[in-house]
Amino acid sequence: MVDSGAEEGARDHILIGGQTGVNALASTFYPTFIRSTGVGWALGIGRIGSIAGPGVGGILIALKWPTTAIFIIGGIAALCAALALFAMGRTPAARAQLAARTSAAPGE
Repeated sequence: MVDSGAEEGARDHILIGGQTGVNALASTFYPTFIRSTGVGWALGIGRIGSIAGPGVGGILIALKWPTTAIFIIGGIAALCAALALFAMGRTPAARAQLAARTSAAPGE
């Protein structure tokens, strides 16, 4: 199976959008007094993935792994990130924040 440029482009846009989403979520997830630390950690973890990902991909290619298996590994990593984001939105703190925003909505 040959991967098309469109598939690669779609994957890149989804992953880049996911990192941007994590950064935005981190800014609302942490209390104000530690917000910069939380966002810094989110950015740092993203940088680690940006550095390690191409190296791991290169090693897997050098080991003659099939392209499909390499993409499946990347998909599993993205799925783990999506599950983590979903779990972050289900915490009591996130629910309290949503309730506070809803009750403070203008026009009610």
